[in-house]
Amino acid sequence: MADYAARSLQQVVPLCDRVRCTDWMELDQALRGSKAGSLEDPAQLKFATSRQRIRHQFVVKTLRGRGTKLGEHWAWLYPLLLTEFQRLRRAGVKLSNQLVVEMGVVCLEDSEHPRFNARLTVKGKPFTSMLTPHRIQDFLERYNIVYRRHKGKKQVILEKQIDKDVAKHMDELKRRFEDGTLIPVEQYNMDESHIVIDLDDGKTLDFVGAQSVKYRSIVSGREGITMCVLLKGGSDARILRPMLIFKNKASSYPMQNLPDKISGVCYRASPSAFINGRLMCEWLREPRCWGPGGPFASSRVLWMDNASGHCSDGVEDTARELRTKVKLFPANATDKVQPADHFPIQCIKEHWRRLAERRNMEAIRNGDWKTGASSSGKLANPGKMFFLKLAAECSRLVNLEKDKNGDNWAKKAMVQCGLDVPRDGVWKIGQLSRELQQVVAAYPEAFEEGYKQGATSASI
Repeated sequence: MADYAARSLQQVVPLCDRVRCTDWMELDQALRGSKAGSLEDPAQLKFATSRQRIRHQFVVKTLRGRGTKLGEHWAWLYPLLLTEFQRLRRAGVKLSNQLVVEMGVVCLEDSEHPRFNARLTVKGKPFTSMLTPHRIQDFLERYNIVYRRHKGKKQVILEKQIDKDVAKHMDELKRRFEDGTLIPVEQYNMDESHIVIDLDDGKTLDFVGAQSVKYRSIVSGREGITMCVLLKGGSDARILRPMLIFKNKASSYPMQNLPDKISGVCYRASPSAFINGRLMCEWLREPRCWGPGGPFASSRVLWMDNASGHCSDGVEDTARELRTKVKLFPANATDKVQPADHFPIQCIKEHWRRLAERRNMEAIRNGDWKTGASSSGKLANPGKMFFLKLAAECSRLVNLEKDKNGDNWAKKAMVQCGLDVPRDGVWKIGQLSRELQQVVAAYPEAFEEGYKQGATSASI
């Protein structure tokens, strides 16, 4: 302890002594030549040999391809994670380690691989539970992914760039309808809406000032379902048969005690109740969704969002076999250019809520209360068969509704989003929704740029 204190003691040297020392050093350099000492000097050699005994540590980042060899299950998952990471990065999503974990879980749940899926266990542990922070850090390091501080304005402010892309998209539609490249009757639009069938949302009507608010519960009151809605353009524009996707770990089809024989609707199942590449291919091959004649009847153009389930190689190959050309909307512009979101899905949900409440009233009248220790006194869940019939009825009712011009909601939505022409058969800016007209008016240079790019590609 005393030795350490002696070494750390600071000596105060007068300024005159410092000047005397520097003068001596300058004189010594002039007489002896270069600075420092020679290793030939025994005194200097002693310090050099003692320095050689010091252990040096180097932190060198492992080169790609070195380090611990990946197991075959990780070698399968890492490329999928990287592809999804790049897609979300291009879309401007704020990414984090936890989000990468969720991406990995979704990839496993949606995987149709016979071995590498959510049911795989490695050394007795479920594959999904092995997506630990340490594993995610290994994935990030292998692909040189690090946290970066945001530079410039956030992409939320890049609404201008989204609007410019939308303006180019509108001009491309205008040009293609004018030159006959796009035919109204061959235009289709699909969008899926994830409906949470929350029969028990924790709220009920009661009088103001009520001290206690209570009501009976509903068995299995929360259930997620994805509805795939397909619109057809042209003179016979309408909503075609929807497809429901139920949640089922094994993706069983048909599900037990649930035959797929309901007129006006069909269904499939997935572990997450969301669409994936396999279900997308099955939907493209499902003739009931496409009406009489099936997908082989004629060529068509299918417009969709740029979601991961829509962009796989298998989807493109299947669409090519069925003479269907898949076109994706501009990124992050669903609320502006997606026809199914404008009117059809909104109207379907309105009928859905109304008919579901009517069913609840009928169940109350009939005294359809569950009995038993775990569910005594609760209102019975209607079951998946009810939701299938409900989806078919809602689509039928929406197709019967018309606006003041005599157009149904599918026709009106397709026209306002530029994927169809009005009754006079001429595509024009005035037919678009008010929001799209404002976008085109705000960015005329982008609109003209889209036209020039289209004309150049056409001439080539």
